This record gives sequence, C-alpha cells and structure tokens, in this order.
Amino acid sequence: MVWVPAQALMTFGLIVYATRAGHLGGWEKIGLFVGQGVISGAVGIVYAHELLHQRDRLERWLGDILLAMVLWSPFRSHHLRVHHLHVGTPADVVTARYNEGFHRHFARVLWRMPRDAWRAEARLLARKRLTMRSRKNPFWRYTALQTGMLALALVLGGIEGLVFFALQAFVAIWQLELVNYIEHYGLTRKHLGEGRYDHVQPRHSWNAEHRASNKLLINLQRHSDHHYKPDRRYPLLQTYPEDEAPQLPQGYPIMGVAALIPPVWRRMMNPRVRAWRRRFYPEVSDWGPYKRSELPRPRGA
Repeated sequence: MVWVPAQALMTFGLIVYATRAGHLGGWEKIGLFVGQGVISGAVGIVYAHELLHQRDRLERWLGDILLAMVLWSPFRSHHLRVHHLHVGTPADVVTARYNEGFHRHFARVLWRMPRDAWRAEARLLARKRLTMRSRKNPFWRYTALQTGMLALALVLGGIEGLVFFALQAFVAIWQLELVNYIEHYGLTRKHLGEGRYDHVQPRHSWNAEHRASNKLLINLQRHSDHHYKPDRRYPLLQTYPEDEAPQLPQGYPIMGVAALIPPVWRRMMNPRVRAWRRRFYPEVSDWGPYKRSELPRPRGA
C-alpha cells in the first residue's frame, strides 16, 4: 500500500526533473524512463496484482491507481473475469500457445486483452440487467484514472512529459506480459467437449522456487497456488513438488531474457511442455486438436 504514493512520486518527480534538466541528452532521458518502466512493471504491477485480488475496497482502489499509472487498467477486469476462469483455454489470450514466440504473443495481447476485458464486464452487467452505460461499469473508473494520469504528466512536463510517461507505461506493460507469457506457456487444460474443460489445477502454471526472485516478486513465482487459491495472500502461497506442478529451470528474470530470444526459449521450454503432456495427460495422444486456434471457445467467452 505504501508503494502507491512512492511510485507516483518517482514517476511524476522524474517527469519534472527530466523535462527541466538541460544537461541530459535525449537518449539519457529515454534511459531514465525505460528504467522507471522496469520499476513500474517489476514492482508496481506485481503489487497491483496482489491488491486487486483483495476484498478490501481501499486495496482494490490502490491497485487501480497503480494500473492507471501504466495505462493498463483493463488488466484488472481481464485478470479477474477472464484469465482466472479460462486460463489454459482459447478464451484466455494471456495463455501463450505452444511454439508461439513472445513477440507475436505480445502483439496479440495488446489488441485482444482490452477488448476481452470489456466484453467480460458487459456480460457481467447484462446478467444484472445493466448496460455498459451503468455507473457500475469499472471502465468509467479506468478512463477517469488514466485520463488523470495523462493530464498530470502533461501539466508537469508538457508534451515531452506526456511522451516520457507513455514510454514508462509501455515498458511496464511489456514486462507484465513477458511474465504472463512465462507463467503459462504451452499449458493447456484438457478439452472435455461442448466447450468444457477440466478444472484449474496446480499443473496449469509454471513455477519457480528461487529465493531471490521470489522475494522480489512477492512469491508470484508460486503461481500454481495463486491460481488454485486466488484469494490467498502472497506470504501464504505454497510451493508444489514437480509431480504436481511443472517447474521452470530458472527464475522469472533469467527466463524473461530467454523468452526474448524465441529459438533459445523453444530449446529450453518445448521439451518441458512435451514432458508435461506425457506426465499429466498421457491419454491424449494427438495434441493437434489442442492448438489454441482450433479449440472451441468455452461457453460465454
């Protein structure tokens, strides 16, 4: 919770400083805001993710503020209404396809995730006989918060400040989706027919039990337990043995570097995905029908 004002001071304070620092060149300023984007993504969005899962309204609002600081507010709706329900199925754009490189995955997420988040909220409101014009539509809040952030950047730093704010936001989003790519790459829930899938289990997320990166990411690498028990706070997240959940060879930071080089990533991860298939779904002999583009979507997705 303390991180929210801290990140705001860092981001907007840097805008004030950089736009008035005559000794800084253009590339130096870009470097500053790329660095701020790394902080906003590796710390800010990770904390926002923890906050948006809580029932306390203040914590959820703080999570919304952190997401607005990186212009990715619809992430909340998608994460809660789509990702946790449909992880490992074609309805979840965040679940990376087997053999899909990160760069293609990132481009697909950028345009599909906000759209899917909007549709998920529209379906939820429709069940209450409300439309997206309702005050209960969270996109009103997202729009107000993001507009406020952009306006503040413009007031403090002019057009240059606005550009720098957008740059750090893009870097933060890029880092978030890189982590999402790592967390579920190639892990598919079994299709049971008629748009139904087996239940979410620890086997449907990659895990990494590495101390340093787990401390940095407040146990986000214990991702199987987060999906299995989404309301469990980060200090209580459990780890699983390899016979219950798949394990990454390294922590997220190293795996993130590998994911940026698709041939290296495929060499590291594709054999592990195939081994995961043999271990958890030995009855499935032909994985061709389980390609994301060919599987039927779950009902209502």
